[in-house]
Amino acid sequence: MVWAKNGTNTLTSSADEIDVSITTATKFNMILLHQLETGVRMNSDYRVGNTTVDTGSNYSRRTQNNGGSDSTNTSMDKLSSFYQATNDSGFAIGHFVNIATEEKLFIVHGMQRDATGASTAPERREFVGKWANTSDLIDICRASNDQAGDFDTDSNHTVLGTD
Repeated sequence: MVWAKNGTNTLTSSADEIDVSITTATKFNMILLHQLETGVRMNSDYRVGNTTVDTGSNYSRRTQNNGGSDSTNTSMDKLSSFYQATNDSGFAIGHFVNIATEEKLFIVHGMQRDATGASTAPERREFVGKWANTSDLIDICRASNDQAGDFDTDSNHTVLGTD
């Protein structure tokens, strides 16, 4: 099993979205997301689709923050979010299964630094989720922001894949 880059996007200027077009549909995929923000609070959401990003109520998720109690959300218009404080950076690694006739399942681990220096522990978030589409392969992934801030220059969204 060899992982290959299926798509990547590194921002050359700040933006509210980082899209990745998947070049070759593969069953097993890895998401790498390094998010920098412009200095104003942002909220990073994750959506997928076929040809266009699905913004309908076709997602469900279970999330947990810093080892606390988990929460569930169903019939959502996005997968989980990584909330960030001002001037924060975050990193997420996730996996998803991409079989056209099955719901697409996700597991993602993310963290953010929260504040600089050794006196502040980083924040963490885990989520599992699904996209309830059973007729299409994922060929586009989007990290998006719905707050005042932006993803800053050099934020990167990469998808790796293998069969």
